[in-house]
Amino acid sequence: MDHSGIELHDARLVSVTTDYVARRVVVAIDYYPNPNASVRVPASIQFNGVSRFNELSDLDELQSNAAAGNISYWVPAIDSGTTYIYLVRGLIGITAKDLVFASDA
Repeated sequence: MDHSGIELHDARLVSVTTDYVARRVVVAIDYYPNPNASVRVPASIQFNGVSRFNELSDLDELQSNAAAGNISYWVPAIDSGTTYIYLVRGLIGITAKDLVFASDA
């Protein structure tokens, strides 16, 4: 599925959970569901069949920029492949068989 229409600019990274046995990574975020939204809503991005997971993050910078949004943007994989989530002073790269974006919005 093509998730490139989901905008994560100014989203906030909440947590990253890794299940090494199940080869699953879940990234919890708060994001604006559309360009006119004034309130962020919770969402999760679940990666299944993970073969590579890399994170380089500066927790002080993430915390300092949480109010404004500490996610700059993302480049989601189409079907299987590597998704890149660009952070304030950091990057998350996840290579997986698929990803599922779930939100209440």
